[in-house]
Amino acid sequence: GERTMRSFLGASSALDASAVASAAPGITMCHLEGYALWRDGLTAACAKAAIENAGRPCVLSLDLASHELVTRRFDELRQVLDGGHFDVI
Repeated sequence: GERTMRSFLGASSALDASAVASAAPGITMCHLEGYALWRDGLTAACAKAAIENAGRPCVLSLDLASHELVTRRFDELRQVLDGGHFDVI
């Protein structure tokens, strides 16, 4: 078969920071998919929610998803990474 090589945003299309905050109590690790960067402010808001609501130190990871995403959302990605919240990229 053929593949279009286009992204499917999956959970990122419905995710919001309040969902992360409500799931965060007691977590020790949180992974955010890079595709969340397609939605303005979502990655930073989710990282903040995880850190503030975990109740203990929380390891945060972020995948970069695709070259296209990094190129088109570079400014927001840079801000998110400069925030120093992510432990694993």
